Amino acid sequence: MNRIKELRLEESLSQKELADAIGVNRTVITKFESGARGVNMNAARKLSDYFGCSIEYLLGQPEVGLDDESVIQAYHVLSEPDKEVVDLILSRYLRY
Repeated sequence: MNRIKELRLEESLSQKELADAIGVNRTVITKFESGARGVNMNAARKLSDYFGCSIEYLLGQPEVGLDDESVIQAYHVLSEPDKEVVDLILSRYLRY
């Protein structure tokens, strides 16, 4: 079953209720659930916020674990310019 439909049914929502909650037309939800239309990033954000789940989960993709070891391994495979960006972000984040 489509994950959007699964989440909607778990919440006992109609397609119209979900559509109203995220500000789209009911037919958009119908098309998302049937696979007739892909979920754009804006709708994915609204849906994931509404259901309190990650976009990856919402779209049926496996969620990536963020344990320390996997983060360190991911960092080590970055290019040097990408590492510099991560270092900059972390230095700003850790100052606060």
